[in-house]
Amino acid sequence: MAVIPILFLALNIAFPVWLWSGTSTNGTSVEWTTFEKNLARLIESDGGFPHCSTLQVVDVFHTICEDSFKKLTDRESMTIEHPAKEVVFACEFRKESIVIKWFREGNPNATMECLDPGGDMIPHAPGFVFIINGRIKALEFTGDNGVRQRMPYRNCRLKAKRIKNIQPPPVDLESMLESLGKAVGDPADFITANHMCFLFDSSPLWRPWRRKFLQ
Repeated sequence: MAVIPILFLALNIAFPVWLWSGTSTNGTSVEWTTFEKNLARLIESDGGFPHCSTLQVVDVFHTICEDSFKKLTDRESMTIEHPAKEVVFACEFRKESIVIKWFREGNPNATMECLDPGGDMIPHAPGFVFIINGRIKALEFTGDNGVRQRMPYRNCRLKAKRIKNIQPPPVDLESMLESLGKAVGDPADFITANHMCFLFDSSPLWRPWRRKFLQ
């Protein structure tokens, strides 16, 4: 007789996990909680989007990524976009990863009020490759030559450790980005790659330099 209550309890525990994990018929399961936490950290690192809260942006990405996931079927990938006043949010679900990015584009009829975050990175349309467990695998951006480029996220941690060994200490952001140099796996435009690390990597080693150069 104890089997039924135990089974009922197990189903009630399992249902929310299934609901939020995004399990598909091909066995893919996304850790949305981890994904959202890491995404929120990225958004906050660059100061967020004026007139929109981080939570609003995270919710939009979750929705369009879910939509992309549902429409994937037999395709290699599927990109879904969501326009805001001055930016567009995009999510491309692939079979082994999720690629999100935002880029500057005016949309006066959009209902979402997010404005251009400003700064040097938005013209490069920053992008982030997540693996299915919600962790970041790589950073993407459009280089000065107009070509989309990618760098392994682990390179950011390597470069964060390099900062304290730069002699003499960099006096401005440009000299720091140059002094960090190029690592194995870096794209041709490694200066912009270094800037991506400086803005978005969650390592605490970047914090004093952000305080110094982003005031």
